[in-house]
Amino acid sequence: MPKPKLSPLLYGAAFGFNTDRRIKPAHFASGFLLALTGTNYKQTTLNFTVASPSKKEPEGKYKLDLLKGHLVEQGSINESMADRDIHLLRSHLQSVADNDGAVNAMFGKKAGFGSDYSISSADLITRFKDNDGFSGHFVKIVLQRSADGRKILEAVLNWLQQDRSVGRALLSPLIDEEAIEENLEEKAIAHLGVITIDRRDAIASLMQKETTAIARVCENANGMTLETKLRFVVIALGCWLAAYLRKTACTGLNESLLLLADMSNGQSQKMREQSRWSYSRFREALSVCFQNLADRGDFSECEAEWEWVLENQEGKPKIEEFYREILIRNGLAQPRASRIAAKHFELQPDTLHVLTLSALARKEGLVALPEFLDRLFEIWAICFGGRSLDPDLLAQSGYTGLDRDRDLTPNTEGLVALLIDLGLATRYSDGIVMCHCTPNFNNR
Repeated sequence: MPKPKLSPLLYGAAFGFNTDRRIKPAHFASGFLLALTGTNYKQTTLNFTVASPSKKEPEGKYKLDLLKGHLVEQGSINESMADRDIHLLRSHLQSVADNDGAVNAMFGKKAGFGSDYSISSADLITRFKDNDGFSGHFVKIVLQRSADGRKILEAVLNWLQQDRSVGRALLSPLIDEEAIEENLEEKAIAHLGVITIDRRDAIASLMQKETTAIARVCENANGMTLETKLRFVVIALGCWLAAYLRKTACTGLNESLLLLADMSNGQSQKMREQSRWSYSRFREALSVCFQNLADRGDFSECEAEWEWVLENQEGKPKIEEFYREILIRNGLAQPRASRIAAKHFELQPDTLHVLTLSALARKEGLVALPEFLDRLFEIWAICFGGRSLDPDLLAQSGYTGLDRDRDLTPNTEGLVALLIDLGLATRYSDGIVMCHCTPNFNNR
């Protein structure tokens, strides 16, 4: 049987977006913010200047001499500027505009993979290819269906409409402010099928805890720089997507999946092994959930695509790259460059900061560590082993051989040490640890 032309319909029926690719946070951010604002920008001059150098010889205005002529013509630089200084300027601007390595040359003989900038204003939203698999559009239309979701969308729009950031001011001589109106709804439907209002409402209900938590992140982010707020909300929404995948993976299962995070810095081999197993369990459940979704009738509109997957992929469509990137790029798992068997759950500093902002409110002040751990588990299903019920919970979930004194307590201490380094926890003289979302470094 030939592969169906509309194979993305299967991913649309399963998740609501395409998961057959690896998605960097910059890809997701571009898709989400374009879905939110409805405006796209080509930014030709900016792309000439900061696009990542090709492995081949640069062509056209990506060449230094031709770029110089273009920038002089545009009034961006003075003609007397030396080639050496232009080269140095490009290097510095690339570090500002392309933190994620997602900006490629788009105006040569052959367009690159895409051009997704490290966004610090609305006019840096560009979209040449559907690199996010419409995941940004999916998140936006689901958030629209709840009060807390609309708070998130309103907050992000307000941030983008504020005064220009320092990063945007630095790039301003290269910015073209002409907007192109673009509606992703029609494109998403053509690729993935219709996501009905009832389905959107059902997903919004399923993800209510996580959505409320991200609305809290937006509230707690007031006072931060625009770049930090946008980065934190993109990380938070990446965690939202990971949680959505986890819940979808549990379709038809008699158990829920938890993420066992190893924060021991490699000091406990048992923690590392069990955390690797946690990563593998999630991955496998996500892979086999397609059959459970089919049994539930979710693929009634794409039966040909499902039949092809059954015959050619043993009922397991491509999802590995998406799963890996959404976890690793959003700081939920490590390491980046390693075989699958070595990957495990381990929160990175920015991600831990974001999840702290999602679990605590500034007006609360101090919250005891056990309560903080309870909230992280209730919202994100992340377990560190530091709660009184965790040993039994882990044993019941199949995580064996973990000793409270030798494994779980030191693992929780690793988490506390990182929280203290981030200014998000304070250890008092009697040994009590209190957590807070307003950074305080007096305890370091």
